[in-house]
Amino acid sequence: MTLATRLTVGRLVMAPLFMVFILRETVHSLWIASILYTLAAVTDGVDGYLARKTGTVTPLGRMLDPLADKLLVGFAYLSFLFLRVPGVELWMVAIILARELLVTWLRSYAGRRGMIIHSSQLAKWKTTFQMVFVFGLLILLCYRASWVDPAPEYWLRLEAPFTGFVYGALVVTTLITLASGLDYLWKNRAAFQRPADSGAA
Repeated sequence: MTLATRLTVGRLVMAPLFMVFILRETVHSLWIASILYTLAAVTDGVDGYLARKTGTVTPLGRMLDPLADKLLVGFAYLSFLFLRVPGVELWMVAIILARELLVTWLRSYAGRRGMIIHSSQLAKWKTTFQMVFVFGLLILLCYRASWVDPAPEYWLRLEAPFTGFVYGALVVTTLITLASGLDYLWKNRAAFQRPADSGAA
C-alpha cells in the first residue's frame, strides 16, 4: 500500500471518529473532533499530490479517495443535524447526502462496466464549499465553547447574526452540491447507456 493510500485510509478512519467525539458535546471532545477534521481535510490534498508526484496513482487509491471525502462530509453534516445546530436544516443535509450516495453508486456501477469517470471542476468546487463550511462552523463553535461559555446549551445554540450566516452559507453549499450532481449525470449520461465491456466482471 502506497503512502498516499495510507493517508486516504487514515481519512476513512478519522471520519467516524469525528462524529463520535463531536456528539459528546463537551469542549474537549469538540476540539478533538475539530483537530481530526482538520487533519483529514489536509490529507485530502496531500494524498492526491503525493500519488501524482511519485507516480503511484493506484486503482485502490482512486476508489478510496472520493469515498473518504464523502464519508468525512457525510459524518460532519449528520453530526450538525443531530446536534440541532441552528441554520442546519434537514432538507439541506438530505440533498447533500443524497447527491453523495447517488454519485458513489453511479461510480461503482460505471466501474463494473469497465468505465472510469473523473471528477469535474464543479465537483471539486462542491467539495471545497462543503469542507470550508464545516471548518468555518467548527471554528465558530470552538470559539464560543472555549472563550465565551463552555455549556453546550450556549455554544450549540447560535443566535443572530450567526444563525443567518450558517443558514445562508449552507444554502449556497447545498445548491452547488445539487448543481454538481445534475452536472455529473448530464455529462456522463451517454456512458451509462453504453453496453458493458465484455470483459468486465
